[in-house]
Amino acid sequence: MIDEGMGLRIPQEAPPTLGEQVSGVFLEPGTLFRRLGQRPRWAGALTIQVLTALAMVAAWAARVDSAALVRPSLERAPGLTTPQAEAFLTFLAARQIMGLGRGGAAACTLVAAVVWTCVALALGAR
Repeated sequence: MIDEGMGLRIPQEAPPTLGEQVSGVFLEPGTLFRRLGQRPRWAGALTIQVLTALAMVAAWAARVDSAALVRPSLERAPGLTTPQAEAFLTFLAARQIMGLGRGGAAACTLVAAVVWTCVALALGAR
């Protein structure tokens, strides 16, 4: 309930559930975002977005030869010798930088946490 002066109490809608957010984006976006504006709840939707992005990257990385993808750019790079290019490609393959590799999920989680924190702080400052 919100006190709007002169003793009036206006009931406030409950924040949308995760299911309501997922369906509301497609079926009733105006209503959903009005409710989110009143009572923000982003953690579940952000988690779904991060997991979907990780799944897409994993599917892409499983089918892409990162060395073949990068090699043409390395061949056009001025001042880069063939041994240097080969050393970089070896480094790339060893660390799986173009795929999920070491720390990819952690990096995505860290970025998501920073975004979520910034949004929470910004909405709390209103």
